[in-house]
Amino acid sequence: MRHHRSSTLWVTSLFLMSLVGCAGDSTKSPSDTVTSSAVVQADEGKDEVQERAVSRMGAATLKPIVPLSPPASLPGEFIITPALHGGLFTAVDGGGRTVDAITTVAQAVTPNQKFRIWTAGPSAIQYKYISTLSGYFLMAPGGGGRADSSAIVADLHQYPYGQYIDMAKFRFVMNAPIGGGAFTIQTSNGDFVTAVGGGQRRTDVLHTDAKRASTWESFYVTKCGDLGSGFSYGIRNNGSGSFLSAQGGGGLTHAAMMANSGALSDLGRFTLIQQPDGSYALRTTNGRNFVTAVNGGGLVQGSTTPDILQTDRTQAQAWEKFRIVDGGSCNYTIQTVSGYYLATNGPNFSTDISDPNRAPSVGYNATFNLVMFDL
Repeated sequence: MRHHRSSTLWVTSLFLMSLVGCAGDSTKSPSDTVTSSAVVQADEGKDEVQERAVSRMGAATLKPIVPLSPPASLPGEFIITPALHGGLFTAVDGGGRTVDAITTVAQAVTPNQKFRIWTAGPSAIQYKYISTLSGYFLMAPGGGGRADSSAIVADLHQYPYGQYIDMAKFRFVMNAPIGGGAFTIQTSNGDFVTAVGGGQRRTDVLHTDAKRASTWESFYVTKCGDLGSGFSYGIRNNGSGSFLSAQGGGGLTHAAMMANSGALSDLGRFTLIQQPDGSYALRTTNGRNFVTAVNGGGLVQGSTTPDILQTDRTQAQAWEKFRIVDGGSCNYTIQTVSGYYLATNGPNFSTDISDPNRAPSVGYNATFNLVMFDL
């Protein structure tokens, strides 16, 4: 089912189907290929069909045909990990496979472990598309309901169209049964994606026949690369596994920030607003306040300096700006305006770490994972 045509072909196909119907799709199998000759012949006849329509109905009665827009990619990339036993989703060969297309044994992040996530248009239930970095879209043949090594395939090499649209739709829902900011992933028919055995498999890795979600249906979906602007994230410390949270949703100067829970709630929602200099302001969940590094950083939380982070400012000025950088393996550092890094050692904070790589030697961890809300 390999397709090596551009998004122009995708739009052209939708245009033609809107003219002549898509009855032919119902007879195709997921492995059918759209041939170039069929597209050329259809294009050659398109003008004639339109001209005849004008002569019979009159130009004033024609309604403009608006093809669907290609989906929009969310910024950056994502890694996906079974929450129970781990092992990164890996697109075997970068995509192009219909059997055992995904494995869950890798521990290191390379291009084959990174995926793009695309919006699938406005809907009361928001679906997404998932593609490999080389452009293959993941699909659940039949829209789900399979319990074999072909339950998830990765051989559609263009935007989903026609009969492939529903196969390629997935729904991410936060707060899966295992907790910790994990997601469930549903196919278009409502079944759940299962990591067989909880992960760590090379064959018969994913099924799509689960009607209820449990631990095998729980996945961590972690951000990589570009964070965009205006997107909301949970920020989890790599050392403690706890999420940062703005107490009361923001607006505090004392005990304003916490990092003592592995559960991700709405208090842990921070909207990242990119500033003209490339830094970010972290807006708290109340929508009004920003996180402040008091003195611009350089402080350690203690009895004499208990409130080195506050959340009462309503404008993003120097102390509210942070540089958030992916170090290359989907682990981010958060740097204050003074050049020091944010770190935690459990419930306590420091903004006095000069080298994030040396933070563990003084009992802190200065790297973070980011989990996107509203997937």
